[in-house]
Amino acid sequence: MPKEFDISGLGFSAVLIASGYFPSGFPINQFSLDSDPLDGVNISPSKVILDVNGNAIAIRRPQLIPVKFSIIPCGADETYLDALFSANTPAHGKKINKDILTLIMTYADGTIKTLTGGTCGDYTPFRTIDSRGKYRPREYNFTFTDIKM
Repeated sequence: MPKEFDISGLGFSAVLIASGYFPSGFPINQFSLDSDPLDGVNISPSKVILDVNGNAIAIRRPQLIPVKFSIIPCGADETYLDALFSANTPAHGKKINKDILTLIMTYADGTIKTLTGGTCGDYTPFRTIDSRGKYRPREYNFTFTDIKM
């Protein structure tokens, strides 16, 4: 009998810890249905090149790990994330937090991934409206330096 695989993302949750602003962390679980709730990109921990004699040389270097969440507007997750990004966004005469972030992601099958050394990336600091007259999902981008499998 063939093995059945459950590939549902149902039950995914995350906790984001900010070293200064949210040291106890807060849950992220109000994900958008209009865009990918969790997204990332491929990273290349090594690159292989050829030297002048045709020998393969592997060059390894650390890689940044980008993470993007799409969150439904008007919820608690949006409020917390807006506060965090605002506190870490430089502006004239403003003291910024410079939080170091930790993200703990828990998948439905019990798998846990912990990303560390994070920082706030880009986001739109206000709600936008689509052509149908409804709020678009809010996207929040982060960059991390390490992941524990």
